[in-house]
Amino acid sequence: MVSQLVENLCACGCGQPTNIVKHARWRKGYTAGDHYRFLLGHGGQRHREPRLPFQPADLAPTTSELSRRLHVDRTQLYRWKTYGVTVAQAETIADRLGRHPTELWGHTYYETAGCQ
Repeated sequence: MVSQLVENLCACGCGQPTNIVKHARWRKGYTAGDHYRFLLGHGGQRHREPRLPFQPADLAPTTSELSRRLHVDRTQLYRWKTYGVTVAQAETIADRLGRHPTELWGHTYYETAGCQ
């Protein structure tokens, strides 16, 4: 019973149950009555890791100075600013700046990292 429940969940890792195949799709390997492997729009994706906001203005006066201190290029700084940073990236950034992640992200770091 448990293995059947696991087979019915989306393979992307979101944990949502998938729909039942109504008509056989031999080319895709589905027979009627089976469950789809992914929900619509979830195929090929993995469950995203939570991200922390990245504010480069708080860390250094200029972008070039910050990129030099963090040993990354300006494109990577732009990506972090746009999409945020993962907990592992936050720890690396804080380590390279000689600070603790909580100094840079405060209570948000503990909430995202799952610390008590």
